[in-house]
Amino acid sequence: IFAGTIDFYHSLMGSKEAARKELLSNFTKQTGIKVNDIGFFDIFQWQQKTLAAVAAGLPPDVASNHYYFVPQYAVHGTVEPLDEHFKDWRIDVNKIFAKEVLKMNSYKGKLYGIPLFVTCRVLLYNKDIFKEAGLNPNKPPRNWEDLVDFAKKLTIWKGDKLVRAGFKISPSPEMRTNFFYILLWELGGRILNEDETKAVFNSEAGVKALTFFRDLYLKYKVTSPDFGKGTKGASDPFIAKKAAMSFAGPYDLVNLKKYVPNMNVGVAFIPRPVDGQYATLLDSFSIFAFKGAKHKKDALQFVKYASSYDAQLQFSKTSCRLPGRLDALSDPYFSAPAYKVFQEAIGKYGHALPTLPQWTEIQQTILDAIEKVIYSNVDPKTALDEAVRKVNTQILH
Repeated sequence: IFAGTIDFYHSLMGSKEAARKELLSNFTKQTGIKVNDIGFFDIFQWQQKTLAAVAAGLPPDVASNHYYFVPQYAVHGTVEPLDEHFKDWRIDVNKIFAKEVLKMNSYKGKLYGIPLFVTCRVLLYNKDIFKEAGLNPNKPPRNWEDLVDFAKKLTIWKGDKLVRAGFKISPSPEMRTNFFYILLWELGGRILNEDETKAVFNSEAGVKALTFFRDLYLKYKVTSPDFGKGTKGASDPFIAKKAAMSFAGPYDLVNLKKYVPNMNVGVAFIPRPVDGQYATLLDSFSIFAFKGAKHKKDALQFVKYASSYDAQLQFSKTSCRLPGRLDALSDPYFSAPAYKVFQEAIGKYGHALPTLPQWTEIQQTILDAIEKVIYSNVDPKTALDEAVRKVNTQILH
């Protein structure tokens, strides 16, 4: 039995909080190892604190955040490679996790993180509001034309005040960039070229994607850029019935269950261009240990526990996500209709973000371009050309 204490820096907050508390409590019960639970709501604040701790030579023992943060530490050799440890534990990661998910948690062929859960983005819609507006509650919008048509019928303005958005896009930086990536992929575009050496998101597909994004606010007026800002939980516009459709993720299912368990909600793929393909963004939170950790042995026990069937099943059920482990994913619990949409979207249409050490900077540059367009009505091509130039000359050069 181990009996130390480990420092755990993470962003398993909000809709992941109850699941995290269970995970840590069960781990301590099983191993005797206590966990200093240090959480950050803001993923970029987590990044600043973790980078500072690593630079000071005092890294946390173990951490968790979006998979695309891992390469930023792997490139400097500050995270622990896990391949040999799994071999020592006689666990074949290739049998328990899907190939794509392992790839998302690897850098240059080495595994550095384990996927605690996997998820993606979907469309949620309020079936009762659909009925009131004369729309078929069992027929969600399938393409961009439907989305605009339905959203216009569902939007209510009173003078300058948006009373109900036909389609809500959260104003958070993460959801804003996620929405752009999905539109880009649906049009067959890419963020970076094949070997990830050059930004190419200013392609014709990129310009069309950002133009459509802007038009939802400025031309069709089915929502507004700051709609829902500062709201969470019960005050979220979709939960409060102030939005008829929402660009969403599994955290929304947690809030629906908690605040409005009887709301009549439909789950569908993100609508695609009429001549495009469905796409969604794959997301996974990694659990990873630091090389210079003071309690590395205990930290690795936590990594091992978090990859277990029981831990993954428990975390996903409580947080309304899908487990990273394939055997846990086949649990009957995940055969409910809403989960089926998530599973199909992940399996057929999922795209992962680039796993590059410079990803945080690239993403910030893309966000700046999006916000210039939606707030200052800068021409989409101009904004994207400028962003690509910055990425290629200052970040990826």
